Amino acid sequence: MFEVGSAPTSPETTKRRRLERLSGSNTIFITVGEAGESNAPTLPSCGAGFEHLTTIPKLIAADKTRYIEELDKEPAYQYLFLRPRRFGKSTFLQTLSDYYDETKRDSFDNIFRDLYIGQHPTKSRNSLLVLCFNFSGTPVLDNFDDTKKYFHKQMHLTLLAFLNTNQAVLSPIEGLMVADDMGSLTLQGVLSLVKRRGKELFVGVDEYDAPGNSALFSSDPGLYERVAEFFSTQFYGVIKEAVSQLIVVKYWLTGVLPAFRDSIGPLLAAHIISNESEYHGLCGLTDAEVQTIARAYLSSDIEPPALAETMRELQRRYGGYRFCAPGDEPLETLYNPQLVFTHLRGLAKNKSDLDPRDEIEAVHTARPKYDSK
Repeated sequence: MFEVGSAPTSPETTKRRRLERLSGSNTIFITVGEAGESNAPTLPSCGAGFEHLTTIPKLIAADKTRYIEELDKEPAYQYLFLRPRRFGKSTFLQTLSDYYDETKRDSFDNIFRDLYIGQHPTKSRNSLLVLCFNFSGTPVLDNFDDTKKYFHKQMHLTLLAFLNTNQAVLSPIEGLMVADDMGSLTLQGVLSLVKRRGKELFVGVDEYDAPGNSALFSSDPGLYERVAEFFSTQFYGVIKEAVSQLIVVKYWLTGVLPAFRDSIGPLLAAHIISNESEYHGLCGLTDAEVQTIARAYLSSDIEPPALAETMRELQRRYGGYRFCAPGDEPLETLYNPQLVFTHLRGLAKNKSDLDPRDEIEAVHTARPKYDSK
């Protein structure tokens, strides 16, 4: 049974900082520092969430919120967005969560006022309950029963947190079965409760394909099919039914590869927008954005020849990503943000010859939230 805990604290307790656009850019901003704080600019580190991009002093980041306006134009909001690791997919999902969350209605100006979407809000702002899942850490073990146990426990913790956060609008909720060995049934119960209370959901799934990708490297040739079948019936099929009942009205998934989607029937309705030109820059940095960031981070008075050489090296190492179809209109190629940030931090520390292992670590592991130069 679900037991009501103590009254949840306000979901938005951190005051966001004022943001200033950097000269010549419509997207790159720096958070404004206060008296007594360091004047040294910082860059986002791996694992940093959306909240941190607007609360850490003197942090340089990119405003991608204009894409929310585009996404909300489509009546059928079921999107799958694919990019390589560390391109900012999780941060954008967190941005969507903050934007749609009705429990953060009173904090909208605090969070978004200096961002594009804060000045161009859509009708969907702060109108939904938000339920997000993260499968990036879901292990696919040789003993598949252990994987199932982990999934059920993960569901239990996620749904328990959701119920605690939304007690005020979902009460009374006593009697709902919330057990750590029946994740799918608990999910169905929570979705039914949301419907009975007349509420609607934004559901986000981060790294939807992580379990499938892990199974591909198993020595067990049948493991991938078992993983796909399990997640199809125990999770994605449940969410699909909630979409058809208009309980879930906005559905956003992130991942790396499209293959897992093709193995899961309930996901075939999700619209893959990864290769559409209007969403090309949703995650990643353009040449102009990288140049603005490099100039501001390394030094505002960096000599043009030095900046040009830095840009050539960044382009050679981390640029050249193009995700749209060959026939689409010409678009700027993109840079992997975390690799750019890692390289710039190295230059700021006077490392002219960076260890490639450091850059590999930046893409594949999470470091402490922020690293000042």
